[in-house]
Amino acid sequence: MQRPILLRGERGELSVVGWAVILVVVGSLVAIPYVFMARKEADTARTGIDAIGQANDAAAQLQLKNALVGAQTWYAEQGTLEGFSAAQATAFDPQTPYDENGAATTGRVSVRGVGADTVVFVTKGGAGPLCAALNAGSVTYGSVDAASALQCSGTGW
Repeated sequence: MQRPILLRGERGELSVVGWAVILVVVGSLVAIPYVFMARKEADTARTGIDAIGQANDAAAQLQLKNALVGAQTWYAEQGTLEGFSAAQATAFDPQTPYDENGAATTGRVSVRGVGADTVVFVTKGGAGPLCAALNAGSVTYGSVDAASALQCSGTGW
């Protein structure tokens, strides 16, 4: 006849199954605080990542504002924005890398849609693309990868 597995043996000592049950219970009690600590660390990390994204947005916005000042200066001197390009933007603000690419890039400002009185600048911040446009003397800000000054509109920054 097969003997049923019990928590205690014949002499009253704890059986293997008894020890296993105790280890599972104690292990669970020890592990639970670590689960909650890991969640707290994940929340803290998410907050830090969000702060980095906001800082990247602020830096990108500053680059775009500097680009606008350069374009406005060019317009005031030339009477038109025709001929304004990445080279002229770099001459005004040599610390910021300018290009004429068709895709927003982090750390670079793209000069696009240059016309007689329009230009748009695009870069990529922490939350995505940002744009700043000069269109017939008015300035608009947006969160799109705009190809023209008219496309740079919406909620702004």
